[in-house]
Order: sequence, then C-alpha cells, then structure tokens
Amino acid sequence: MRVRLRPTAGVVLILALVVPAAAWSEVLLTEKAALARAFPGATPERRTLYLTDEQVEAIQSKARSRMPSAIVTVYEVRSEGEVTGRAVLDT
Repeated sequence: MRVRLRPTAGVVLILALVVPAAAWSEVLLTEKAALARAFPGATPERRTLYLTDEQVEAIQSKARSRMPSAIVTVYEVRSEGEVTGRAVLDT
C-alpha cells in the first residue's frame, strides 16, 4: 500500500527528534513497550510510508540530519475512524 505524506510539522518534529537519537546504540525500550507507553490500552496500526525525494529533503533540512531511507514505518491509533495519534520509532 502506498501512502502519500505531506511534510507536516508533526512528522518533521518527530523525525527531528528521532533521527539524531540514532547515535545511541543502547536499547531503551522494546518496540512493543514503547508503543504501549505511547498509546496505553490501544492497538496501533502499522503503516509503511514511501516518501518522495522532496519530502526526504524537507525532513533532512528541518532535522539537519540524513534519513537512512525514504521508507518510514508509522504507527497510528484511531478512535471512531479518526487518527488520534502517530508514532515513528527509531529501531
């Protein structure tokens, strides 16, 4: 499934915080534990986004860091059909 993503402030902010963290090699939380902490009582849906070159450039510019890939996994939580939260994990 191909999902188009506009470089919104939220995605740029998440990636700006996550990408520099790649310098650490320590595992702070497992993927499951991090998602449970971020979305207590909810089951996040895993989505794969395929960013365009423009989107990658915008994110890298804002984050002042290089993205390892244009393919990004995003976890979304919905309530009554509406997205109520998103998370991107640096794994």
